[in-house]
Amino acid sequence: ELPKRLGMFRSIPRTEGVSTTDIVGRMLYLTREHHDHTYKAKRRKDSIGSTDSASASDLLSRQKQSPEIFNRASQFLTTTRLLRIFSAGQKEPPPNAKIVYIQGAFDMLHIGHVKTLKRAKELGDYLIVGVHNDNAVNRVRGANYPIMNLNERVLSVLGCRYVDDVLIDAPWIITRDMIASLNISLIVTGTVADTEFPNREKDPYQVAKDLGIFQNIKSESNVTVGSIVQRVVDNESVFKKKVEKKMRAEREYYSSRYGYNKN
Repeated sequence: ELPKRLGMFRSIPRTEGVSTTDIVGRMLYLTREHHDHTYKAKRRKDSIGSTDSASASDLLSRQKQSPEIFNRASQFLTTTRLLRIFSAGQKEPPPNAKIVYIQGAFDMLHIGHVKTLKRAKELGDYLIVGVHNDNAVNRVRGANYPIMNLNERVLSVLGCRYVDDVLIDAPWIITRDMIASLNISLIVTGTVADTEFPNREKDPYQVAKDLGIFQNIKSESNVTVGSIVQRVVDNESVFKKKVEKKMRAEREYYSSRYGYNKN
């Protein structure tokens, strides 16, 4: 009430399809439906059986207790109009600009990511951020990662003030052709990562290292998407009640706005 009286309050309309309820549900129930709008039951069963953070029987038990939460696929619709809105204000790099490139999953964009992106931008004139696709991230991290799908993660990164451009579905391995095409001067990465590269993985930064344009950025935060998920899981009973309450509110919203219930 006070902010309204002071003229400091602003109500921002919700973005259709964006739901914290869905995201919390993904963390609680380790689903992978958000990776695919046409997710099949067999794939869900396979992903449950392959998770490391909980037993298959435990997850199936959770599914039976809360099937409505467990079976919710992403309803987020990424249109070119939405991309234009999120990328408003972006400009071409100025002549002779020092272009910095950083890549990753940027899942659940958090303070650790933002601090690293800020530092990366300070190292040059123009920052390009590469965001890997869902399959590439899941291949390395496993379980139900990434929590947010590619479209959701791209828009999150686009909304960061330090980012000048986003490379969507960025190649995992950085090549000479890619460096030349994007006119990259410096390639950086943070020192804190959600998952270490398996020994069998080829170093994605080897070309940049060979060219002498690679630099590590000391991460200023130890926050990772894994630590965020763990906090949610540790407080499962509390979040479960909140999720169920918000789901009821969402159904009422969509019923009132469109005359139907959102499943």
